[in-house]
Amino acid sequence: MDTNGYRGSRFGERSSRRLPSSLVYQDGGVWVFQPKTVRNGVVLYGKVLSLRNGRRVYDLKKERLGAYQFNYACSCLGNFLGHYLCAHIAKFKLVETLLDHCNGLNGA
Repeated sequence: MDTNGYRGSRFGERSSRRLPSSLVYQDGGVWVFQPKTVRNGVVLYGKVLSLRNGRRVYDLKKERLGAYQFNYACSCLGNFLGHYLCAHIAKFKLVETLLDHCNGLNGA
């Protein structure tokens, strides 16, 4: 039983009301957030609308492994089971490169 009054989800219902970051980009079914502080190496995270089912939203994160080394993770089942570059990560990376060129996100 949940005594906090929030439904259980990956990011939690509470985080959808008060996000500990700033929205960097929102368009075309992609939301990109930049955290105020780097926690556990996560430098960007976001949500991507499903390509087949418009009602599903997948959570993504970009975490720093080392100097200029990053790992991307998606909450979709294909990425979880196979550890391959899913279409959601590809769409997220496409938006990220667009942001790098337009806004100068400086490698984050």
